[in-house]
Amino acid sequence: MNDDLAAMGEKKRHTVFKIIVLATGGAFLIFGAYLFWGSIKIFSRFDEWAKARPVDMEVDFSKTGKYESRFEQTCSSSHGEIIGLQVPESAISNSNMKILLKGLDADCVITESNGVEIVSVDLPAEGVEWGEPCFGNLISLEKIHPFRKGTYKISVSVLEAAPSLTGIEQRLVARYELCGLERMPGVVLRLASYVCFVIGGVFVLITLWIFAKSGRKVNENL
Repeated sequence: MNDDLAAMGEKKRHTVFKIIVLATGGAFLIFGAYLFWGSIKIFSRFDEWAKARPVDMEVDFSKTGKYESRFEQTCSSSHGEIIGLQVPESAISNSNMKILLKGLDADCVITESNGVEIVSVDLPAEGVEWGEPCFGNLISLEKIHPFRKGTYKISVSVLEAAPSLTGIEQRLVARYELCGLERMPGVVLRLASYVCFVIGGVFVLITLWIFAKSGRKVNENL
């Protein structure tokens, strides 16, 4: 009878051990899936930032006037934000961008809903570097530092016009400057999820091996 009790105790310990190993493996797999899903969300958010246009409004800098629009700030971790003038590609070349904007003097103000100023800059910025257009056919007018996410109001007052822009379609556009480091948290989560999958898989394989071994013993006893 003592032998039977000892066998039952041993069987119970084996069962508990198998449950613990299987549960541990399952926990690692579930946590790995959670981390993997988190990395997907971060990569997706980065792609959204790369395509985002906090502001995209029609303007005409060939004459004086004031333009207002909503400014949707969805990223606060970029290296900076470009405020630029988008014109048809046919109107852009390295040699004529200065000519296009010659005479332009405008004020750009971004405010919160209560009227508090977040950004106040001149367009084009003093000392702006002229070179290859950024984001395709966007002429950079100013680079601003990122600020907290939210919905703001942007106002652009054209004090002195740029006559060379007459008849050219124009849009004032903002874009985020991203270098890829913004994806780093997603990369870390993705690697951590792979580690969890491997560890969880090992625990599950150990459990299956234990079950198979136990099954062979039962068959041998029969």
